[in-house]
Amino acid sequence: MSKESYYSTPAQSPGQPPTGGVYPLKDQYGYGHVPSQYTDEHLEALQRKDTKLKKRIRILRIVSRICTAIFSTVVAVMMGMSIHKFSSTKNIYINGRTAWAKNTKLWPTVMLFSVAAVTVTFNLIILVAYLRSVKTANRVSTVSSIFGVLVFGGHVVVWVSAAALYRYGKDTNGVHNDLWGWSCSKGADKIQSTFHSVVNFDRLCTSSANAWYTSIAEACLEILSVVIYYLAYRRLKHKKKIEVARSIAPQSL
Repeated sequence: MSKESYYSTPAQSPGQPPTGGVYPLKDQYGYGHVPSQYTDEHLEALQRKDTKLKKRIRILRIVSRICTAIFSTVVAVMMGMSIHKFSSTKNIYINGRTAWAKNTKLWPTVMLFSVAAVTVTFNLIILVAYLRSVKTANRVSTVSSIFGVLVFGGHVVVWVSAAALYRYGKDTNGVHNDLWGWSCSKGADKIQSTFHSVVNFDRLCTSSANAWYTSIAEACLEILSVVIYYLAYRRLKHKKKIEVARSIAPQSL
């Protein structure tokens, strides 16, 4: 060979190994060596971890949706019953008055009922989607990512605000003229015997208080849902590692 080539040195003959220990095509690991982080075994380990994360996230999501649906249903039913009781008795007069406070403030009860009803509807849609298929549920849940950052952020803000406003409405400036505040007030106690056949204030007071406690539990549950989002973020980063391993390992073998 008269001309130098990439695979030979001036002193070598065709068919002879290169001199001087120079092997241009040989990398630092040796021919065909696959770095340990790109082996099939490591790829399988990454996939197993991804499967565990996926299962954990799915279980937590289902449990969270079920608990949220239950809590929201409880609140919606209690608030719905309170609104119905007021609407059906507000025009009943005994001794020149109704069973309710003057200028009854209904918005705290309506607000909490509306928030609970929307939450129940949304979570039932996702749970029904889970019954059809996980993929469908994830797709619906992703629409929640638009209503998700809105649903997660929204749920937290809405439920914390709703619980706070409902409590605030109970005795604004010392005036008990909402359904919860009035039913627990001394004024309601004084007329209970007169309106015993119309409304049970003690029962309404207890129901309203329980609805508020449940709304607090719902708000806390929404805040704890951040754990699910953290695990989902971890899985997203983990899947990127798997993609890198898949793209490199086959080329190295």
